[in-house]
Amino acid sequence: MQAQEIDRIKLEKADYLENGQQDGVRFDKVMGGVVFTQKNTRIFGDSAFFYKKQNLVKIFGHVRIHEGDSITITGNRLIYQGNQKLAQMRENVVYRDPTMTLRTDFLDYNMIEHLAYYYENGQLVTETNTLTSKKGYYDTKAKYASFKDSVILKNQDYLVEADTFQFNTVTEVAYFLGPTVITSSNGTVLNAGDGGAYQTLEDISNFSGAAIETPNYILYGDNLFGDKTKAYYTATENVSLISKQDDIIITGDFGKYWKEKGIIKIYGNTLMKKILVQDTLFLSADTLINIEDSIPSNERILAFHNVRIFKPDLQGIADSLSYRTADSLIYLYYDPVLWSNNNQMESDTISIVVSNSGVDKMFMDTNAFVTSKAVDDFYNQVKGRNMIAFFKQGQLNQVDVNGNGETIYFELEETDSLVMGMNKVVCSDMRLMFKQQNISDITFYAPDGSFTPFHEITSESMKLENFSWRVSERPTRENVINSNPVLYQRPVDIMLKAPDVRETPIKMLEKPPENYEEKFLEVN
Repeated sequence: MQAQEIDRIKLEKADYLENGQQDGVRFDKVMGGVVFTQKNTRIFGDSAFFYKKQNLVKIFGHVRIHEGDSITITGNRLIYQGNQKLAQMRENVVYRDPTMTLRTDFLDYNMIEHLAYYYENGQLVTETNTLTSKKGYYDTKAKYASFKDSVILKNQDYLVEADTFQFNTVTEVAYFLGPTVITSSNGTVLNAGDGGAYQTLEDISNFSGAAIETPNYILYGDNLFGDKTKAYYTATENVSLISKQDDIIITGDFGKYWKEKGIIKIYGNTLMKKILVQDTLFLSADTLINIEDSIPSNERILAFHNVRIFKPDLQGIADSLSYRTADSLIYLYYDPVLWSNNNQMESDTISIVVSNSGVDKMFMDTNAFVTSKAVDDFYNQVKGRNMIAFFKQGQLNQVDVNGNGETIYFELEETDSLVMGMNKVVCSDMRLMFKQQNISDITFYAPDGSFTPFHEITSESMKLENFSWRVSERPTRENVINSNPVLYQRPVDIMLKAPDVRETPIKMLEKPPENYEEKFLEVN
């Protein structure tokens, strides 16, 4: 069988030619408008040394390679090995094809394998993106590029910084293989520890171990999917939201972030933690929504449904909640109940003023009711139109009742174990002072009262209207932190995925051995 004939390099044109020999190696020295060809490859330059036997040419000055109709490479000097079809272009190298332009000072182009690679910094430019890295290579047939070490991708909307990723110059999809940071023009920063995929044209991303950071918040998820056309990000698994200014952390199973609207929604095993000086306030609900706004007073956190609150000195339940972060004011809606030590507090709406040291003040609006257990099944009760409760060092210190005041409280013997009788007072307003968690003093305004001895007390008379002792609903730290009120099914939009990263990523070439360039300048 005959060996396959090697394609020979041919000198097509030159203004001047002379023969030469060095160390027994013959060559032709050509100058002026030099043109070489090898099948569909044409090479141009100012001057060259042509080694016919070795099928090798060294070209200098205004070097240009045309491969077919689509690829052009220019540079200052070139070594072209015809047997391997390997072009080694140096200094001011520019590679162009219909999809991109690559600039570097060190480019090797293997025409058989369709690979162009560099080691000493390069810049790749497409219609919408500019990419730089210290080393990388480009598959000219598959239109696939791989980059490593100090990779930076820029366009008008974002800046990408990564260690390693691959880029399809046709689809302009980037596949990140390690830690990646994407900074948007609006200041939002995406930090992905485990890489992912990013469709740059559609602005669709899918990252692992990723966080989105705004000036005020950080949203993290084991998986983070973003879609600019739908203007939101979706986070799944180990989702957490951190408010940098308010010392608030919210965790859950799933999260959505509408970037333009400034709305973050977290649901599934949700838990909010507000860090205070002496302890932490925990809050759980079916869903938590964080609302950002350019006006600080409009920023707030919404919670619904099945709201539960736990703090060592305060616990509560409600259907819904609103927390205004600017003034640290919490509103509880729809059947709210709060417990502070031995006291149960209810009204149609409750609002709580929280400082870094704890609860400062509480407003109970419409049908306010405070209950505390006196002994056994006897309960001290206070009701009114509205109430304001004041706290001191986390303890209930004072309650002001404004309008339609009513109270029942029981007199106990000195041992505080036996009931001597029951006081019932109706008044316009009243003030209750507390000491060691119990009522120590009451001031009545325009009162009308009565006393009932123990033997005359009936089950009906010992309870004000709407009395309800709801201590069985009082949250504990464990059932707030570990609450799982609803089993969630993944929404359809969470299941949407960006294109999969290649199962077998292109292997990055290692740096060539020392004296690499000198080695190829030698003639063997």
